[in-house]
Amino acid sequence: MDHIAQRTHALLRYEHWIEGRLALSELERFSLRWWGLQEIQLLLERTGFTRVRLFGDYTDASPRQGCRAITVEARR
Repeated sequence: MDHIAQRTHALLRYEHWIEGRLALSELERFSLRWWGLQEIQLLLERTGFTRVRLFGDYTDASPRQGCRAITVEARR
C-alpha cells in the first residue's frame, strides 16, 4: 500500500473446483487508487462539471464518518 500515491496493488487468485478437485487456477493483478471527497469534487469541477453533489449511504445527507457507500452526482 502506497499512502503517498494513494494506490494499492494485490495479486488475486481465483480457483475453480469441480467435485472437490481443483480444475483451474488464475492469478490477476489488482490495482486500486483511492480519492478523497474533496479531490473528487475538485477534479470534476476542473474538468467542466457543475453542481457536484456527494451523498452518503444512498440518502440526501452528505457523507460522514461511518458511511458505507458514497454517491457522486455531477452535471455537465
